[in-house]
Amino acid sequence: MSETAEEQKAIRAAIRFLKIRPRSRGEVEDYLRRKSFSQEATQAALFKLEEEELLDDEKFLESWLHHRTEVMPRGSLIIKRELRMKRVPEKLIQEIAEPYIEEKEESVALKLARKKWRSFTDPEEGYRKTASYLKAKGFSSSVIYRVLMKIKSS
Repeated sequence: MSETAEEQKAIRAAIRFLKIRPRSRGEVEDYLRRKSFSQEATQAALFKLEEEELLDDEKFLESWLHHRTEVMPRGSLIIKRELRMKRVPEKLIQEIAEPYIEEKEESVALKLARKKWRSFTDPEEGYRKTASYLKAKGFSSSVIYRVLMKIKSS
């Protein structure tokens, strides 16, 4: 299949966009639309990038999950919201992200909570402020409660 000049420009623009950081298919599609490429050129560019394995929502999702649990830890509420904003398909969020998050979320929260807890001498203040900190990081109330009970009992 021969590509038109517009399709080639769309592919080059998408590659430049992908060089900054990994992106979801939805992000690249939105970017190309903002750049005023036609629907045909956008779809052709997306197809070509997927064919060349430069665009893969599953790989993007795995990378994002690793980053959000290891590098810049966040709770499930924030991670899922970010993935939806990045237009990762809901099916992938349910099949890959949710089990991954469920497996790691409590240990990530515990690690963050222990670090925060150490900065307080008053247990009540520590409990309250650590809970607020974890809530701001996107952890659910049930995870926060379990983590704080573990810290208090240790």
